[in-house]
Amino acid sequence: MKTVHVLQTGHRLFKLTITELPDRIKVEHWVSRLGAGPDIGQIEKFFVSKLAKYDSDPRPTEVVHPVTGDRAVTYGDATNSITIIIPSNNHAN
Repeated sequence: MKTVHVLQTGHRLFKLTITELPDRIKVEHWVSRLGAGPDIGQIEKFFVSKLAKYDSDPRPTEVVHPVTGDRAVTYGDATNSITIIIPSNNHAN
């Protein structure tokens, strides 16, 4: 199942797509303007609130970076977890 959440702040547009797969929860996000801004706290709260329901899900959570394609995969739950960063091949050497 795929769910798309959209947040419009005064500074930018943020889109969060959560796809529930049999073996993992895939999280993709897009933002209209990169970098810190006055709405960063609002975006963080939005992001965390949408992912909170998966804290006790046994499947790993995979977050895909919108620009580089790097992936961060978190195994475990909200109290005991490990995150592994998997670089994409899109980086210049």
